[in-house]
Amino acid sequence: MGSNNKVFKSTDFGVTWIDVSTGLGKGGIQALLFDGTNLFAGTPADAVGVYRSTNGGANWNPAAAGLPVRDIPPQGAIYLSIQFDLIGRRGFRTNDDVRRFLLREAGFAVVPFQAFGLAGENGWFRSSVGAVSVRDIDEALPRVEAALRKALA
Repeated sequence: MGSNNKVFKSTDFGVTWIDVSTGLGKGGIQALLFDGTNLFAGTPADAVGVYRSTNGGANWNPAAAGLPVRDIPPQGAIYLSIQFDLIGRRGFRTNDDVRRFLLREAGFAVVPFQAFGLAGENGWFRSSVGAVSVRDIDEALPRVEAALRKALA
């Protein structure tokens, strides 16, 4: 998950998060992409550009120093890149199976990374929370947790 200045990682479905930003510099995080092996973090062009991690964020190396990365500052929205590791479990065959389950069980909408050009059924999604309160987000997370626990039961 990326924030304005850091990248966080969870290995327990979001119960806990660890900061894996060491080595990314101070320019802020503009974009994140995971392709199954590599994790890419885009920073402003006046910082470094794009960094790549091949070990889940433990180490970062410049992938294209000076590559221009521009962004539109968030307009009351938070964008999260999330992997729901459910493919191959209890009838989940596709990202669309996962998407429909989360919407039906938790009222939680996500967009599969295929919409952004990533191939394969890998459980990666983008979620955007726009123009809602912190309370709305706090209320949504237990619903997602309950749905995940149901999927794994």
